[in-house]
Amino acid sequence: DEVEKEKLEVENSYQSLKSVIVSREEDIKKLHRRWNQALERLKELELHIQEYEIKKKSQREQMDERFGEDFGELLAANPVPEDYTVQQVQEEAANLRQKIEALGEVNPLAIKEHEKEKERLDFLKSQEADLLGAREELLETISKLNKTATKLFNETFEKINLNFKEWMRHWMMSTLPVIPMRYRSFPITPSSFW
Repeated sequence: DEVEKEKLEVENSYQSLKSVIVSREEDIKKLHRRWNQALERLKELELHIQEYEIKKKSQREQMDERFGEDFGELLAANPVPEDYTVQQVQEEAANLRQKIEALGEVNPLAIKEHEKEKERLDFLKSQEADLLGAREELLETISKLNKTATKLFNETFEKINLNFKEWMRHWMMSTLPVIPMRYRSFPITPSSFW
């Protein structure tokens, strides 16, 4: 009886554990399916992103060809307000096209003249930059020369001054008049003159 009872308890435990395991396995399968679905969705999104990047690159290249400049630089220099709608952009583009058409054709000579003037301006700007650089170098050189000349002058002046003092002491000692006895109590030396 006891064995039978114990056997029944073990079977009940086994069945409950088995049902828990089956339930967990089903949960794992569901999670696995959701994981796979998420991976598939991620791959789809990555493909869409790649497609958009390719389209974006192609459009940017077209804009670069059309406007003759790097379109990214144009956008950075002229940012579009965030509250700007596509319809507003289209309307403004249409207005600008009408204004351009109203201007008429461009004089080809004006373009050549503009190019010449631009070349001249660029040349003058480069000359100005060269002159400013040369001026800075010249001012720096003058400053260095002034410092060096001042230093050499001061050193030479000190040497001359020392030699002059020494010569004066020597000369004063050699040409010192004879002092009568009554004044000898007051000592006179070359250093008393300096």
